[in-house]
Amino acid sequence: MLPEATDWVTYSALDLGSPCFVEAATVVAARCGISGDWARFSGGSYPVLGSATHVVKLTPPLALHQHVAERQALLALEAARSPISAPRLVAHGELEGWNYLAMTRVSGEAIWDAWASFERPLQRRVARYVGTLLALLHDVPFRDHFELAGDDGLVRQRREVRNRHQRRGIEGAALDEIEVLAERAVFSSPPVFLHSDLHGAHILLRDPNLPAVLDFGDAQAGPAAYDFVTPVCFYFGGDEVLLAAMFDAYSRRRAVPRLEELRAATVLHLFNDLDATLTRLGLPPRTSVTDALTRIWGTRD
Repeated sequence: MLPEATDWVTYSALDLGSPCFVEAATVVAARCGISGDWARFSGGSYPVLGSATHVVKLTPPLALHQHVAERQALLALEAARSPISAPRLVAHGELEGWNYLAMTRVSGEAIWDAWASFERPLQRRVARYVGTLLALLHDVPFRDHFELAGDDGLVRQRREVRNRHQRRGIEGAALDEIEVLAERAVFSSPPVFLHSDLHGAHILLRDPNLPAVLDFGDAQAGPAAYDFVTPVCFYFGGDEVLLAAMFDAYSRRRAVPRLEELRAATVLHLFNDLDATLTRLGLPPRTSVTDALTRIWGTRD
């Protein structure tokens, strides 16, 4: 039923829209006592299938670490009784070498789908919504459910930062500047629960007091600044009003990370492409890495 995926080259050639994944979700649902018709969500790195009330996420053996991270994150959120609206874990297991998570389905409109159509007042409300969401995530106790991987992850990201940005087209003195920023980065606060990939497909708009979020496959423990990078580099960067709204909402519950921490996290973040961020935000091309980071984050502190 499920295809073999022994390496990432093989996996990348798979058709994630294949009916075999619908069949697999049906088998998982039967194991869990869940009924319904299953259809695959578009996009995403792995097959995720939904019914009216539940979701089944399938991950290949190559991505066991993400399967474990998401399972641990959902358990931590449930144990904390967090006001965040997130999927509730129903079951997890293995099917023909693939790992699965069966979860409740969370409704709401993804920011990704609607941001360009938002009027200015709604954009400010969304920025506050994201600030509240970040603070609530960072409040979640994780040590009883979640491996403390943040320090090891930062060491690895520091070590690989030059090559990662070089692969994304940055050259010369800018690479040296990035390397120095990464080496000198000091995160003064204790590690917190991180989502790590809060782009707009993972943030759902609903009750402003009950932020909704999906996809915890990259969850880890680490510095709070790390979680600000994705929403800022996709939506709020370069906009002092939206940044201020987000930081103000966050500050109602937690201390906002220092500007130097936010800048360092931007170059360390696994998923951030600095030049693509400037283009996406409509900001001028960088004259230096410091210039780019100033354009994104402003000069607050």
